[in-house]
Amino acid sequence: MVALLLAVAAPLVTPMTSANAAGDVSSWAMDGTKGDWVSGGNSYYYDALDGATIIAEGTEQAIQLHVTKGSHYFYANVAAPVGETLDAGDVFRNATRFGGETPRLEVYGDGRGCNEMLGDFVIHDLDFDGGTGDVLQMSVTFEQHCETGQSALLGSIAFNADAAEPIPSLGEIAFSGGALDAGLGAPSGLSVNVDATGSGDNSTIKTHWDASNDSDVIGYTAVIVPSTEPASEPWGNEQFFRGTTRSASTKVNSRAIRTVSVFGYDADGNWSEPVAKTIRPSKLSIGLSDGSVKY
Repeated sequence: MVALLLAVAAPLVTPMTSANAAGDVSSWAMDGTKGDWVSGGNSYYYDALDGATIIAEGTEQAIQLHVTKGSHYFYANVAAPVGETLDAGDVFRNATRFGGETPRLEVYGDGRGCNEMLGDFVIHDLDFDGGTGDVLQMSVTFEQHCETGQSALLGSIAFNADAAEPIPSLGEIAFSGGALDAGLGAPSGLSVNVDATGSGDNSTIKTHWDASNDSDVIGYTAVIVPSTEPASEPWGNEQFFRGTTRSASTKVNSRAIRTVSVFGYDADGNWSEPVAKTIRPSKLSIGLSDGSVKY
């Protein structure tokens, strides 16, 4: 992974800062899962009331947010697809680093950025000055996957807002407004290999599945739950993969029953029935010659 030092474009309009408060809350909160490049797997919280400077600048099509405190700095770029605008209440799924035909999302800072990314964001609050066009108020939550990988950066940014939104859980934005669609073609042929040479949480499962034959399916999500039943939803803290490839791995407690479920999903956040396999601890003693177990 190569850290990207990215130049900042000149402001599109005069930037507003948290000192020009239209609302009471200007804050920047982020949680990174293990392996996330931008956050280093850490959590961050900055607040204008605690000395952070938060800036918002842009137009109805694209906005950049920026926070600095001491030696730390982060940027967040959000933009609507070409021909569309950012409005309060909008949900933007499957955003990419540069946008264009897709929404744009790019969060980077402290010398670390993504070469490629996949993400989602929600505009909870957005208001402009009718005369100058300055951003007066904004609230946004996001989920970003660097290099379209399994690790994620989740965050909530408030700029002169009435309130800060909670940081979303994994997959919450992507599947908000969606529902189970029994007619959406599901993936198939799920295989699960467990590395039995580990112990406890150090055991690793490797999964692979066959693609859906439904052209509406644009990606897959994999969830592992402590049950013999498949997961009922394709998101949450038990999600360990979301993307377009057909394989993923995660750490697992080999002493407990776990069920892996893989869902297909479409551009509107609807999901298919899952294909699922249950991992039973009693099987681990069987082992293959390489120390793994195949289900």
